[in-house]
Amino acid sequence: MKIFIFRHAKVNMKWQKSYNSKEFDEACAKYDQSEIVFTQKLATNIQYKKIYVSGFYRSLKTAQALFPNEEYTEICVGEVPVKSFISTAKKLPLWIWDFFGRVQWFINCGVQPELRRQTVRRADFAINELLARNEDCVIVTHGFFMKTFISRLKKRGFAISGNKGFGFANLQMVVAEKN
Repeated sequence: MKIFIFRHAKVNMKWQKSYNSKEFDEACAKYDQSEIVFTQKLATNIQYKKIYVSGFYRSLKTAQALFPNEEYTEICVGEVPVKSFISTAKKLPLWIWDFFGRVQWFINCGVQPELRRQTVRRADFAINELLARNEDCVIVTHGFFMKTFISRLKKRGFAISGNKGFGFANLQMVVAEKN
């Protein structure tokens, strides 16, 4: 069984350098609704039975661009949501909002909309669905979720190739294979 995991295409949104908490939450919502931009063309001549996408617009649009005229099935591989880690009118740099929001996620702090243990559960649920179907497939998902998803695939005995660093570039493909 092979799973071809793609991170969605680049989102057409320019982030500001700093936000207050309300502005950061609004920017995150805007990002989730923004169009995608293809900066490169990928060769997608791979063998698969099914294409899975998350419930996010950018995942579906990426799948449609990479694999036109196909059927796409939604599965629970959506991005891990992030929101402001504190409520403040003070503007803070974007990296602080991202960093501390993800720290709260990691330590299962209830301020974030989804906790790490919930993300792990969601990844395991998706993997169980894929294993039950036992067919080669494509998944178009999101960078932060990919870290958890691939980690959980490794724990299930999948060999991973194509992961070249800490994060995942837009349109990067990672292959998970299990015999």
